[in-house]
Amino acid sequence: MIPLERVLAAASATLLALSVTVVSSRTAPVPSPEIAQAAPAVLPERSPSPQPPIPSPSPSPSSSPSHAVASPAPTVPTTPTTAAPALASPAGDAEATSSAPRRSGGGSTSRPAPAPAPPPPPSDPARARFEERFPAQAVATQDVYEPATTRWALLIGINEHQGRTRDNLTERQDAETLHATLLANGWREDHIVLLTDEAATRENIEQGIAWLARKTNAQSAAIFSYGGHTKQWHGEDRDGDGEVTDEALWPSDNDQILDSHFVRMMADVQPGSLWINIGACEAAGFNDPGLAGPGRLLTFSSEEDEKSYEDPAVDNSVYMQYLADEALRGGHGDANGDGRVTVEEAFRYAQPRATSRTQGQRYGAQHPVMVDQLDGDFTLVLPPPPPRPRPRPEPSPSEPGCGLPICGRTGQHQA
Repeated sequence: MIPLERVLAAASATLLALSVTVVSSRTAPVPSPEIAQAAPAVLPERSPSPQPPIPSPSPSPSSSPSHAVASPAPTVPTTPTTAAPALASPAGDAEATSSAPRRSGGGSTSRPAPAPAPPPPPSDPARARFEERFPAQAVATQDVYEPATTRWALLIGINEHQGRTRDNLTERQDAETLHATLLANGWREDHIVLLTDEAATRENIEQGIAWLARKTNAQSAAIFSYGGHTKQWHGEDRDGDGEVTDEALWPSDNDQILDSHFVRMMADVQPGSLWINIGACEAAGFNDPGLAGPGRLLTFSSEEDEKSYEDPAVDNSVYMQYLADEALRGGHGDANGDGRVTVEEAFRYAQPRATSRTQGQRYGAQHPVMVDQLDGDFTLVLPPPPPRPRPRPEPSPSEPGCGLPICGRTGQHQA
């Protein structure tokens, strides 16, 4: 593992030193020096990184029948001919590579999907604390005739942790970049929950997912995006789901959320379309049975046995720099020139560039993964409002044949 001090020195010397997104820690975390973080909520406009023309990646068959997984695009050669600068190892991670077998997109379909987690009772004190922190989001409502109210998002980005867990460098900025992009596209602030650093505890993440489940329905479109550490175990079934490799999200309070529990919670979130994005090391390992399904788009920054990298020089992780900042926010992912960038277009822009940018690094390149089971594309642009139904005219009592029957003295009905 390259010490963090060396990472910072390399960054100041070359402006390109990358540090690996902390995604998996297989040994006890060790202390690290405090790092000052710069996290503007809205990043300035930036031209895309120069790249040679990139053909659209050729689709390949999924590793399981129910998944449509985009295969990694061919590596795009970078302009420099010298070797890429070495990247730091994941914070708190002493091992360089995974011993687990490689699974494209993670997971398998050999086991049934888990049952949905029960919703929290209305008297749940955790829910009360969450709603006190996010009062506007707690009372936000949806009106199908106002498209902005049908869009919901839970965005998580964690740089700083409690205790001795090593901090990340750009995960909070990733979430803030996506947050700014949604607002620029007309999404409502009170329909977005942004959890960063000390606010991104296990309780708040779980309550944020429950909030998404309560607020959305078949007329909604929703986003769940996570950027931060994950934990990975090999050779032990931590949650009894039959997997020999398990992963967990790593909240800022170090109370980890196992992949099977995450999938159960997300089973309750059932909008018409849902984009789930995980930017972390071994990210595709979260694609357990039940996470993918009709109406869902999954994107992962790396395969289950790969690391994901940060780039402090651009204030984003490598993956989210291309996906969120350049493709979605900057508009450079508009492959068909129709004036809007779908998430699928953004991914196809980001995938080969992230792989090329991380070639030659100590832990190997990262290969982002997409699992798309949407009927159509996921776009951040709001649709036009549907026409409201015209009120039915009230019949005039003076019009013959339009009045209500009146019972006369003889018991006969008269018009």
